[in-house]
Amino acid sequence: MKITEVTAMLMSCPLQEPLRLPFWGGERTILKRDAMLIRVKADNGLIGYAPGPAHERAADEIRNAISPFLQGQDPRRWEAFAFHGDPEICKTYRAVEIALIDLAARYEGCPLSELIGGRKRDRIKLYGSAGMYMSPHRFAEEAAAIAGMGFSATNAPRARAGTGSRNGAPHAGGCRTGFRPDGGCPLLVANGRQELPF
Repeated sequence: MKITEVTAMLMSCPLQEPLRLPFWGGERTILKRDAMLIRVKADNGLIGYAPGPAHERAADEIRNAISPFLQGQDPRRWEAFAFHGDPEICKTYRAVEIALIDLAARYEGCPLSELIGGRKRDRIKLYGSAGMYMSPHRFAEEAAAIAGMGFSATNAPRARAGTGSRNGAPHAGGCRTGFRPDGGCPLLVANGRQELPF
C-alpha cells in the first residue's frame, strides 16, 4: 500500500449576520466558522481522514512540504517516518499523521486506538462543556442542560470566555448553580490547557 494523495480541504461557513460577543472587557466579532479536513489516499483505494488546523498556512504546508514527503510511502510505517521542520510545520504534520494512522487502521480493519497502544480501559469519564461568551445566568442554564443529558461534571470557562470580567467566580458560580444546585458536583475551571477542580 502506497500513499498517492494528501489533501487539505479548507472549509468556511460565513454567518448570515456578524456575531458580536463580549470578550475581555471588549467585544469579539465572529464573521465565519472555519475547519479543515485532511484526506490521505492510498493506491488500493483506502482513505484516511483527520481534522486539521483551519488556516491557509497549514494548507500550504501540507500541499508544498508534507504531501511530497509522504508520496509513495507505506502508511502502515507511519511510526518510522522522520519528518523534520520548524515547530509550526511539525504541528501541521502531526494532524496529517492522524489521517495516516486512520488509513493504516482501515487497512488492518481495526480501531485507530489499537495502532497507538491499544485500549487501556473500557470506560472513560467525560464532562459536558459549557459554551463561551455568556452571562453567569446563561452559564447556569447551559449547565442545567448538560446535567439533564446525564453528565456527572461540567466545566466553567475562565472569565475570558464570559462577559469580559477578569473575575471568573460569577461564571463558575452560575455553572455550579445550574448544574447541581446543592453544589455536589465536580466543576472544572479552565486554566489554559488544564482543567482544575473548583
